Amino acid sequence: FSPFTVCKSDTTKLLTLNLVPTHINQFIWDEDSHIVTGGNTSSPTIGIGPDETGTLVFYFTVVNQFGCSIRDSISVIIGDNPIIDFNFNFSECGKNEFCFSVDGSYTGFLQWNFGDPTTSNDVSLAPTPCYTYPESGTYNVTLTNLVNICPFQTVAKDVVVNPIIAINAINDQILCLGDTVTFIAGANIEDVTYTWTDLNGNVIVNGATLVFTLTSDIQYIVTAEDIYGCKDTDTVGAEIFRFDFIVDLGGRDSLCVNQEYNIGIVIDNPELYTYLWSPVECIISGGNTPNPTIIAAEGKVITLFITNTETGCASIAEITPKITQPFDFQLSGPSQFCLLQNSQVNLDIENPNEYDYLWSPAECFTSDVTLQNPEVLLTADKILMVVVTNKVSGCKQSKEILAEVGDQITVVINAEPDFNIYEGETLEIFIVDPISNATYLWSTTETGLSIEVSPTETTSYSVTVTDENGCTATDEVTVTVRVAQCDETDVYIPTGFTPNNDGNNDILYVRSNFIDEMELIIYNRWGQEVFRSKDQTIGWDGTFNGQPLPPDAYAYYLRALCINAAEYKKQGNINLLR
Repeated sequence: FSPFTVCKSDTTKLLTLNLVPTHINQFIWDEDSHIVTGGNTSSPTIGIGPDETGTLVFYFTVVNQFGCSIRDSISVIIGDNPIIDFNFNFSECGKNEFCFSVDGSYTGFLQWNFGDPTTSNDVSLAPTPCYTYPESGTYNVTLTNLVNICPFQTVAKDVVVNPIIAINAINDQILCLGDTVTFIAGANIEDVTYTWTDLNGNVIVNGATLVFTLTSDIQYIVTAEDIYGCKDTDTVGAEIFRFDFIVDLGGRDSLCVNQEYNIGIVIDNPELYTYLWSPVECIISGGNTPNPTIIAAEGKVITLFITNTETGCASIAEITPKITQPFDFQLSGPSQFCLLQNSQVNLDIENPNEYDYLWSPAECFTSDVTLQNPEVLLTADKILMVVVTNKVSGCKQSKEILAEVGDQITVVINAEPDFNIYEGETLEIFIVDPISNATYLWSTTETGLSIEVSPTETTSYSVTVTDENGCTATDEVTVTVRVAQCDETDVYIPTGFTPNNDGNNDILYVRSNFIDEMELIIYNRWGQEVFRSKDQTIGWDGTFNGQPLPPDAYAYYLRALCINAAEYKKQGNINLLR
């Protein structure tokens, strides 16, 4: 059959027809790179490259059993594969059915695969099928041409099966008058369009975001629509926040001047608000609480700035209390207070028994802060305050006094080189940078700028300094005593030395910080005594009778009596090296 048409990348057979059934024919095809198999048969298989165009001619010779032959050819036209697309439509909101159709011309049969992983029955050979998906999701649908020659290329598309569209909940808002309100719509799926309308259906804005200025309580309707035209609606509203409270002075008609009072506001859910009371000179404490403590002052207006924490809305309230006039008293004290030393503050008032007293700050007082004349203990200059209350009227009056503290007095003990000594030693401890005209009293009952100590065990020592103002300070140190062990730990003799006059290890010494008496005897290998010393500072230089001894191992005997009366004995060998 010639000519016939194939497409790029096709593989097919060349077909010949034997018109004489009794003939036994042998086919010989001219060599051609397109012939894949069967080059000596009546129907060889040929393959077309993906980029080839034009017409191919295949030549062949046929020889029958009688030796007769004929030559012929088959022409193959290389064409383009058809281009096909497909469309799909959503049938009904609330259902997951999609219907499909082909766009373009083709030959052969179609096969649809609807990409449903839950079943193997998601295929169809119908030209315009419909398929219902089990649930929402994205499914890859493929369309395949069931033909060997010139099939169209398989077409694949994603079909998005949406769940039933639902607008995400949008909370109603309670805001301040004049605030900017922003409502942002969202849904459970993507690719959604939004429309905002008033309650009468008038369109306010197209889009997910609605922004407006709150001038009154209002409601809006938002409509969400997905790509298939399915819709959902919600109604949201904005309301102006309104304050409802009163300032309470505790039922009083008037306040005593300079007296502290607890005032407050009456309001529901007070924890949902922040508070700022002013002026600051009238607020004693709780200036950011619903129940501050204020001090009454003539002509002062108490102002509350209150803010709702949920909305940020704020309001201001003012009140001017009626004030009762004060009484009078005087405060006095020393011209200078010693650091950390008790002193007395005096209060002078007529009929003192008619009043109660309360001094502050409490941490400065060592006596009862309710006394008329209490004692104080200061660490720095301090303003002391007393509140005096008339027991009959309840009116209060406060005053302050500046208590000035003298320069801080200090004392520091030191020792050279440090506070560590060996048992039996004496250490001088002394005052660093002594203060002029001051006295020093040591814990040993001694006085003066220094003392010498010889403790037999670790001991602490202190000194107290008193300056010309009577102010005092104390320092304490601990002298650590290294106690004698009187054994190889504290008595040491080397195992060798090198008396070669190089200035390094030339003399053999017995080393210890605790020896009171000692005797060291050294013998040569024949038992002859070559050295003896009873003085720890006198060592052996490796000579005998003034003559250097040869390198050798020398025996020694050591007896030591330590400062704690313990005795230590040791014998061994010493290597003399040159």
